[in-house]
Amino acid sequence: MEIKAGDNEIRIIDNFLSEYHFERLQSLLMGGEIGWSYIERIVDYKDTNVPLLCHMFYNGMTQKKGLYFSFIEPCLTRLGSSKLYRIKANLNFKSVFRRNTGYHVDGLPCSQTALLYITTNNGYTKFKKGPRVKCVENRMVIFDSNLEHAAVTCTDEKIRISINFNYES
Repeated sequence: MEIKAGDNEIRIIDNFLSEYHFERLQSLLMGGEIGWSYIERIVDYKDTNVPLLCHMFYNGMTQKKGLYFSFIEPCLTRLGSSKLYRIKANLNFKSVFRRNTGYHVDGLPCSQTALLYITTNNGYTKFKKGPRVKCVENRMVIFDSNLEHAAVTCTDEKIRISINFNYES
């Protein structure tokens, strides 16, 4: 499905990965093996009371691939990425009221951003000039990196997990 957001398109692809690759990735992120880092603010200093956990699969600043990089390689193949800037998983906790990060761009000099939802819940991603995209497991949302967007926490499940890809196609 493609949706227009101003002059830009937002592509939504359900069942992005094969069942095998998705379940492997989901089990990794929801299991106890992977390391998570605590982040106090999702976006910047104005963003309070929305802490999260992150796992860095790839850091373009150091060009370092994380220990579990092989788990996300099927995503990169489907995305057709030619250059990576950053790949990180975000784990948000259930909140009593939906909280959002505030509109932002990821601040990297890339042309594409993609979000892969690992869990289904009532959280979503909203675009400043565009739709709300519900968190549905194995759904990929691809958009121009200059589109302002915000993550919204869930209230119906314990966690909301997504993976953020910043890349060139």
